[in-house]
Amino acid sequence: MIEHRLGTHFNNSKISSDFVDAILRHPKSCDTVWFTTEYGFPLLKTHAEKARAAGRAAQIFRENGIGVSLQIANTIGHGEYMKAEDNAAIQEMGLKKLIGSDGIQADYAFCWNGEKLRRYTAETVKLYAAAIRPDVVWIDDDLRPTNHFPVSVGCFCPDCMRAFNRQYNTAFTREELVQAVNMGDVEWRERWISFIRKGIADFAALIVEAVHSVSPSTQMALQFGLADNIAGGDERHIFDVLRSGSHFPASRAGEGTYHDKNPLDLLGKQIFLSYGNARLPQYVRYRVPEIENLPDVVYGKSNYGTVLEGTLGLAYGHTGLSFATVMTPYEDFSFHEELLSQFSRIRKYWEHLIQVNLITFSGCAGIISGGYRRIKDKTCRFGYGKIYGMHGTSLTRLGIAESFETQHAPFLVLLHDVIDTLTDEEIRPLFSQPVLTDAIAIEKLIDRGFKNLLPVTVRPVSSLSYREKLSGGRSWTESFFSCENEQPYVIEGDCVPFGELYDGKCSVSFGISAAQISVGKARWGVLGYSLWDDIVSGAKRDQIIAVADSVCNGLYAYIATHAQVTCVPRVSAEGKVVSVTVINISISPTGNLELIIKNPAGNRAVFENAEEIKELTPRIHGERMIVTLPPFIRGWDAGTVFLS
Repeated sequence: MIEHRLGTHFNNSKISSDFVDAILRHPKSCDTVWFTTEYGFPLLKTHAEKARAAGRAAQIFRENGIGVSLQIANTIGHGEYMKAEDNAAIQEMGLKKLIGSDGIQADYAFCWNGEKLRRYTAETVKLYAAAIRPDVVWIDDDLRPTNHFPVSVGCFCPDCMRAFNRQYNTAFTREELVQAVNMGDVEWRERWISFIRKGIADFAALIVEAVHSVSPSTQMALQFGLADNIAGGDERHIFDVLRSGSHFPASRAGEGTYHDKNPLDLLGKQIFLSYGNARLPQYVRYRVPEIENLPDVVYGKSNYGTVLEGTLGLAYGHTGLSFATVMTPYEDFSFHEELLSQFSRIRKYWEHLIQVNLITFSGCAGIISGGYRRIKDKTCRFGYGKIYGMHGTSLTRLGIAESFETQHAPFLVLLHDVIDTLTDEEIRPLFSQPVLTDAIAIEKLIDRGFKNLLPVTVRPVSSLSYREKLSGGRSWTESFFSCENEQPYVIEGDCVPFGELYDGKCSVSFGISAAQISVGKARWGVLGYSLWDDIVSGAKRDQIIAVADSVCNGLYAYIATHAQVTCVPRVSAEGKVVSVTVINISISPTGNLELIIKNPAGNRAVFENAEEIKELTPRIHGERMIVTLPPFIRGWDAGTVFLS
């Protein structure tokens, strides 16, 4: 459940013994440690020496009931910054260097189809797996075709070009193939992606074979950061290879968020990770977030920030936690031991979250993401792979948490930029689902030829002064705060209005600013003004909540109180709300909060966090439950209401 990724200094048995003693002083603060292969490309004899030391140190953990796994620190190579490491094997082994789409060569990353790299990697892995006999082998996130600085996309080396041309009976030069992938018929993009995935999958298969040749019972796992759709938008080609008999591979989706100086980054990271998690094969049952604090120092991520990130990761549905928080020896160990102490104190709460995650699904608003088939990129920089909305929109910061896991989402969120990435075949199913979007998206859909499916049109408003009339006699304008906001629109046609836009000087009405529309059998919410702004009035936020609530017959959960908090619900397959994690996303303590829950799994509500477990007294109104949460006595805090 709680896994610690270790640096190579833990190959020292004394350092490992001291860490074990600290773990034992703080029960349940660590279940498993990951030892690691030596970073860089040293000679095999160097790896052999390091593997023996790691094996001796690993035994110390096992003797004290702590599991031991192994991380493969690098396969293809992380990029130029590896030049500071021991790379003696590069020249001795004659490793074939990675070539980018622009012809640039990487000096510290290598072609995954190169037989010498494959042999070197297999022999390296075999040395460590034999010495450690790991419970799990985690392949690090450089097993990818992108982001191997200075190569942005590879590999286009002469051997890869010959292999591609031979497979498809073509005669592309590197420049011609890049042009075809970015600007040609989508068939060539599909073929290139298939070629890339097959080569990387074959490389992964050799790693699996090497591990199981010396440690047959070891489970395989992948660390990855799915930041684009360039290679097809998932890692199934690798996971399918890592799956072996009854061994289901594990997953660690990642993104580098190394400090907590901007806490919103910790929340945005969970949305980023949800993209990769949403595309996992169903057989991947154990998934942990990357919680990485490099360089692991007092003035980086605080220990409380690390614990908070763990809670956020579990709120978003992970079934375990992995921490890279003791990888460097820069600080006195008392700093790291304080973190173990906090893990020990919060363990019971985290266990409860994991128990729920194993039987539930995300109940967050579902972010629609584009694919890789439609966009053509004249720059030939593989812009077709861009993922819009990767860190979510303002809705999360207004109280409606978002996720790319859409299977049980109450409604879908459609950013207008995403329209440009969707094919017509990807758009059509949206007209049968509840959607929240803006007027620019409607304008783009009309331009794409879907006017006959929409009961409204939209019209931009040009005025030096405008206001939006909201319920309760309130008004709103965002014109004072930013000159970069989208131009306001009004909605015209058959709709249920939720607001009106008018001239701020002469009070002339421009038209409807927010509405619910019927699209076939589904309902959409359309806002022509200020949907993606997270600095709004309480009344404007209530309008957005009301529109979202109307399109899906009720949000799973939201906070009625005007406070900077967000709700992350988990729901059963039948749509029953099993838990709601409430996160204070401001620096301010909150008072009592009114939480509205639709279709709770039961009438019993229990609030839990690291400090307390408290029975709540719910009020039932039809399908909805209202509970009053105890105050969050500090900013950036979290707690969960469990329903049964």
